Amino acid sequence: MTSSTSYLKRIKFYAPLILLFFCFTSVGNAQKSNSKFGEAVLDELKKKNSSIGPEADAEYLLNNCWTKLSYEPGLGWRRRMIIHKKIKIYSKEDASAWANVIFSLYGKDTYSSLKVVTHNLVDGKSVSEQISKKDIFREKVTEEKENVRFTFPNVKDGSVIEWKYELMSENIFSLGTWYFQYSIPVVHSSYKVSIPSYFNYQSRLIGFDKPSDKIVDYGSDVIYFGTTGSSNNTRTIKKPKDGSTRSSIDTKTIKIIYKDVEALKREQFVFNINNYRNSIRFELESYKEPNKDQQDFTSTWASIAVILMKDKELGLQLRRKAFLKDFFLEMNPELKGKSDKDKMRILFDYVRTNMKWNNNRSKYVDEGIKKAFEDRIGNSAEINLLLINMLRKAGLEANPLVLSTTDNGAIINECPSILQLNYLITAVEIDGKTYLMDAAHKYSNINALPFYCLNYTGFVLYEKGFKEVDLSSKSVERIKIISKVDADGLLSGSFQKMEFGHATIEDRSQLESDEDELVEVIKEMHEGIVKDSFEFVNKTNVKQPLLTNYLFEDETNIQKIGDRLFINPLLYIGQDENPFKKEGRKFPVEIGSSIQENYNVSLELPEGYTVEYLPQAIKLELPDNLGSYYFAVSEGDTSINAIRKLSLNRPIYSAAEAAGLRELFLRIVEVEAEKIILSKVE
Repeated sequence: MTSSTSYLKRIKFYAPLILLFFCFTSVGNAQKSNSKFGEAVLDELKKKNSSIGPEADAEYLLNNCWTKLSYEPGLGWRRRMIIHKKIKIYSKEDASAWANVIFSLYGKDTYSSLKVVTHNLVDGKSVSEQISKKDIFREKVTEEKENVRFTFPNVKDGSVIEWKYELMSENIFSLGTWYFQYSIPVVHSSYKVSIPSYFNYQSRLIGFDKPSDKIVDYGSDVIYFGTTGSSNNTRTIKKPKDGSTRSSIDTKTIKIIYKDVEALKREQFVFNINNYRNSIRFELESYKEPNKDQQDFTSTWASIAVILMKDKELGLQLRRKAFLKDFFLEMNPELKGKSDKDKMRILFDYVRTNMKWNNNRSKYVDEGIKKAFEDRIGNSAEINLLLINMLRKAGLEANPLVLSTTDNGAIINECPSILQLNYLITAVEIDGKTYLMDAAHKYSNINALPFYCLNYTGFVLYEKGFKEVDLSSKSVERIKIISKVDADGLLSGSFQKMEFGHATIEDRSQLESDEDELVEVIKEMHEGIVKDSFEFVNKTNVKQPLLTNYLFEDETNIQKIGDRLFINPLLYIGQDENPFKKEGRKFPVEIGSSIQENYNVSLELPEGYTVEYLPQAIKLELPDNLGSYYFAVSEGDTSINAIRKLSLNRPIYSAAEAAGLRELFLRIVEVEAEKIILSKVE
């Protein structure tokens, strides 16, 4: 059973109101682009480049979606979307991805009236070519997700591609996230939704730009309620022959407009670019029919915590310990007399190494922890809830922690919603300190979580209440190089890297899946320098540091000019490029873990040479203990020693703090580019 299925089981708890669907789209300009389907405007076809971003390979001309909630007797509330999109292709080669469209159906979603057309300019006239139905493909992704995909025909430089379809969804709990911004410019973007008065949605605008306009209209609509369980609407107009009730209901229509939106460009050290894309989110806060009690859904994080802890596929799983009786009889000799920290380690290592994760990420169980324990395989929630039960049975204070993975987007604290939470890990409190662990990932460790978990904060769930905790981790890297220089200008020696914490997780995973590929990646990073004799130590033992050893020969970082040798103090591991090049960065710098790097390079002098010049020692510090850097080169009897220490003490830096990081690394690049000079003795 997939995570999608597990999620849909949660939806049934609120039936008939909820099902999951996300609509990522934006809306076109009626003034600049023809909104009638199938009729390309000559001005669009003749357009040579975007006025918003002249270098753009493509741009949205039109991208409309109208959403309306309606009631169907016997089925309940439904959401109907009419989606109409149009894109101008300036470069077929560079914008080919935009001519290949995929949209997804979830649960019982259906689509209809799909039209796909390519418009081209031929002899000064618009010529249109439609796609054949046989070229529209449906692909089952999971039990509850299906993709519809198609490719536009006869796309050329200058083509305008256009498509339109209707989508019906049972989901009315989340209206999803509507994006007004893409990696290509958008001429005119709007989102329109009509909401019956029974529904109260909370919404939040995200992004750096403000809307060009917002229009709110009030009106009424006609709905038909079934005779069984029908609404007590007081304005019944007529009773149709099928026995349903035809009623009028007040509606609110919201339209958000963005004009001439610049393309959103990705930058390094950003968890999820969608966290900063111009967009709006709607999620159901409450539902109230006339003469009936109000149903509340996402009012506070506290109420969400209560719901989750009462859920049979999350909180109620923590009451299932009887099946662990025989297990603890076997483990008793190993646990007896141990400290709480030792018990935590023993049980964490047991679950991490003996349970197989099926790679299904979820906050809910699929089959339950008992079945997962018997089969020794489960989803992430089953494995971590099993560990929590074991820890509790051993007398420790262990609780579930729910979070949003990086690909799911950052949690918006101001808009509490169960849908923002999609993953569950383990939290243990010992002597006032909280320890976090993800037993599903076999190479994670205590307080060293996989990257996809390092998404700002999560919520520890208690029997009564919750606590928000920081999810950041720590990475430590120590490199030691022992090398020598010969008189012909060749550096050679041995390299050893020692890694601790978060940094080891992905490396160990790569070593398990394809060690040879990791070796090739290292060789490509230092082309022509890294040789063979690779050795990886503690590849699976997460309690020990991961060691990487190899031999190298380096002619790149040493120059012989006359009787002098010019050598980079840190050889090929120095900082030769600033990772924060862009001035005026808008995004925060999201690393996910604090970083400590300690490099030590020992350089044996060649016979007949003496030291003429060594770079000066330098110490740099960022304000408020954000980070520091130290570099020094010293001379011994027959060798030179270079030391480099870098500390980045924050897992995440604000956009304002990013300017300090940029300046710090500008100086680091300058410092580490300065050469040691050796001169030949007369």
